[in-house]
Amino acid sequence: MARRMGQQDYDPRLYRRGIDMRSRVLVGLFCALAIAIGVYLAFAKQIPFTGAGYELHAVFQNPATVKPDSPVRIAGVNVGKVTSVQRDGDLAEVTFTVDDAGRPVHSDATVEVRPRLFLEGNFFLDLRTGSPSAPDLSSGATLPATQTSVAVQLDQVLTALQAPE
Repeated sequence: MARRMGQQDYDPRLYRRGIDMRSRVLVGLFCALAIAIGVYLAFAKQIPFTGAGYELHAVFQNPATVKPDSPVRIAGVNVGKVTSVQRDGDLAEVTFTVDDAGRPVHSDATVEVRPRLFLEGNFFLDLRTGSPSAPDLSSGATLPATQTSVAVQLDQVLTALQAPE
């Protein structure tokens, strides 16, 4: 069979004119869903359904200086952050997280509220993990007030130096 000039064999499997409407809608929905998930993960504080991780509680006497999102440090290295502070009279329970780099935390661990910079007003929790011979604390454990301390502030020093009247 002779082929004429300008005439081509047409095979619909090779020269498909377009994809059907259902697949276009599915591709559009998939892209919209991917963009929505990306925007959520970009602005969310944590990944959903993962939990808070390793979390501890510490009871302080008058920690007026600790606020949520304050860092938790071990030997000057950030290993977590304060998630909440609940006051109850002169006592307050501080909930904080510790990353895997700061674990294990032992039952004789101590926590101290310390200033970040002199006269700045921001504070952090200085965590000492305790001795390796003590048992490890499980997530959700509470350090009692006997294992916590609060840094002395400048106004407390000045009021202590005043002469009695």
